[in-house]
Amino acid sequence: MTFTVVLSPDTQGGYTAICPALPGAVSEGDSLDEALTNIKNTAEEWLILWMEEGNPTPEEDPAMVKQEVEACLRDRAEEGLPPTVETRQIVVADEPELAARAVLDGQVLLEFGYAEGLYDDDEDGDEERALKPCTVRAILRYGGSLGDDPDGFDPALDFDDDE
Repeated sequence: MTFTVVLSPDTQGGYTAICPALPGAVSEGDSLDEALTNIKNTAEEWLILWMEEGNPTPEEDPAMVKQEVEACLRDRAEEGLPPTVETRQIVVADEPELAARAVLDGQVLLEFGYAEGLYDDDEDGDEERALKPCTVRAILRYGGSLGDDPDGFDPALDFDDDE
């Protein structure tokens, strides 16, 4: 699927990207390429949520793109910025791929193991290094894996005190 995005340069560098066909699909990037990559990812996540609610794929029309370009230009004029915006096309995953992601996305992954740390098991104020059984809970996100999250996701450890 192809959608038009409106790109507005930021005064500090970088771009804001808006996909008019997908209300609320907005992203940013430090460069044009990063903004385009980010808005593509945002659009795909938007579409997955939209499809999960049983909605049909949104259709883009030139009027909505024109309206967004005009709104961006108006906002820039109000802020005293040059009237500079541009549009680009992004290609997002097709419906079957997005549907497959929706099935995987959000599943809870449980891994059982042990965590090493300092514990005061007898509550005497002296901590001792020990291994405790624990459950690692993480939410599986499409394309990622536990411990390999670019945003630095750190899964929570739940300790089983009854053992």
